[in-house]
Amino acid sequence: MNISMSSALVGDTIMTLQQLDERPDLKDSLQCVGCGNRISYVKSHRLRDGTLKRSCLRATWQHSDDCEFNILGNLRQLVEDTGDGFTENDVGEFLLQIDLNQPMEHKVNVTIAQPKKARLIFSNPQQDKQLDRYITTIKRIIEINNKIEKGDVGDGDDDTFRRKIRVQIADRIVRWDQFHYREGLDELKKCFRYGKQHKDSIVCIEGNFHLREDKEFYRLELEKPLVRDRNAKGIREIPSVSFLIRNEVMIEKLLKNFKGEYQKRGAVLATIRCAKFHLKGKDYCFLDMRGEIFSRNQVLFM
Repeated sequence: MNISMSSALVGDTIMTLQQLDERPDLKDSLQCVGCGNRISYVKSHRLRDGTLKRSCLRATWQHSDDCEFNILGNLRQLVEDTGDGFTENDVGEFLLQIDLNQPMEHKVNVTIAQPKKARLIFSNPQQDKQLDRYITTIKRIIEINNKIEKGDVGDGDDDTFRRKIRVQIADRIVRWDQFHYREGLDELKKCFRYGKQHKDSIVCIEGNFHLREDKEFYRLELEKPLVRDRNAKGIREIPSVSFLIRNEVMIEKLLKNFKGEYQKRGAVLATIRCAKFHLKGKDYCFLDMRGEIFSRNQVLFM
């Protein structure tokens, strides 16, 4: 049986939140299926998810911090698994250190392949090893975040979780929500503003990507959000995110990965540059966010 924080113990019986909705008389007799401690229960309610509304069953859990189904328990287990790269401080915050010795675009070895279609191959084995550790940790954090949204992890909500995590990039420490962005319109606009204010920022952007050939090169492009609202000047601002792939081996792997599929859900870790492009005579403009991919470990698929 797959037991998660959407279930609770009532005596020796495991009950789901849907079942408990119909039995409010049991709300004072609940135990956590992970640690066995008493837990409290909040009846189902509606949450806003981006521009859409959905019903979501949530519960407030009061139990020990090391419970496997608790946010703190999940993060502390992640710290233990990753070693020095992810640590907890004295005030209950968790720090992910992305502190590369060389910038992500550092070129160690350049090879010209196919004279008519010259492409640069970037190789940095040591950096690839570091990126692999970072991207694996980021994937775990995203998975925990997604479980919280579905109600599978208790003792907090999405905002509480994000506030617990800090990311150190070189000598700068930022909040998780200044580093990780999803494909929602509001999130991408926030990413654009952050990128404009902080030049050459390293961010992680999650969403549905497709692979597009661009003048003998390839790009990973994020599916553009639907934009209906207009700004004070009557212009629709459309976020546009793309990453130029600078690694021949990576291109070959992506072509195989996307074979027969239009898009895949994933996340890209990269330095972004932001600019606004107005199109003459059009009622829209692009909030353009661009980056480059030098290593296979800058990309993960969900």
